[in-house]
Amino acid sequence: MIGNDPKKKVYRFSENEGHTSSFGYEWSRYSRTYSDVILGAPISKSYLEALLGFPLEFLKGMNILEIGCGAGRFTEILADYAKHVVAVDLSRAVYVNAALGRQNVTLAQADLLDVPEFSEPIDLVFCRGVLQHTKNPHESMRRLFDYCRNDGLVIFDIYKKYWWDKFNFKYFWRPILKRFVPIEKFDVFINRNGKSLYYFHHLYLKIVSHIPIFRTIIGKTPLYFGINWEKKYPFLTQSQRLEAFKNELVDTFYAEYDQPMTASEVIHTLSEIGEIPYSYDTVRNYFRYKKLGKNTPINIRITKNGVFALTEEK
Repeated sequence: MIGNDPKKKVYRFSENEGHTSSFGYEWSRYSRTYSDVILGAPISKSYLEALLGFPLEFLKGMNILEIGCGAGRFTEILADYAKHVVAVDLSRAVYVNAALGRQNVTLAQADLLDVPEFSEPIDLVFCRGVLQHTKNPHESMRRLFDYCRNDGLVIFDIYKKYWWDKFNFKYFWRPILKRFVPIEKFDVFINRNGKSLYYFHHLYLKIVSHIPIFRTIIGKTPLYFGINWEKKYPFLTQSQRLEAFKNELVDTFYAEYDQPMTASEVIHTLSEIGEIPYSYDTVRNYFRYKKLGKNTPINIRITKNGVFALTEEK
């Protein structure tokens, strides 16, 4: 049972990091890259509200389970509004979580598939940036519902699948880089050469952007890494954007699993346990459920107006 023992900083229910070791390294090394407190900008807060689909003030009085909390960019924000936050992560990043020591936060190192029981019912299960990095995303997303009370909320995202994924920059280069360059050596390299890499990357994007047809074609090849930190974070300092650039490179190349899904695949997977989303975003692959708890398969129809259960004809 997970409770709130101020004498213990992190509860440990797993002996090792397993497939999350690269994230343990990454978020221990770049633990405050996206912290709103450090950046002085509400980047994580805005992202969090967009995924939740409602103002953070609505979290008042809730017990929240955050699965895949990492270094706590969202944990520290959730803790500002919720009654209590249980934040779990399989990687060692949980030990540098930004909310460590908060009175209304319980931290645990645990596997998503085997989170211990709770001392109080969970009103909201929140899972961001995690499911695609599990061995079996279908099983993992179904498991989220086991931790939430009936009529509680389950909100998560997962990388969106595209037909050109096998030609995507990260999916093409990741197996090659992982095989020959350990994550620690790669991190040393980008920190020594970060400024030059950043400059040439953005120069390349500017050149490509001037030729729309060329950008459309090359954008679906391993030669295009399209994130533009200048446009994405114009309100940050150059050093902050550089840190985000280095963090993103480490994140891009070293995950053990990376299995995107289409919105249709997600919705049909969860219809197998009788769950239908009340809201979802097919562009960003955000999904919001109110747990029904029936645990029986249902036939569904996905329309432009939402997902509907089909009654069987007699």
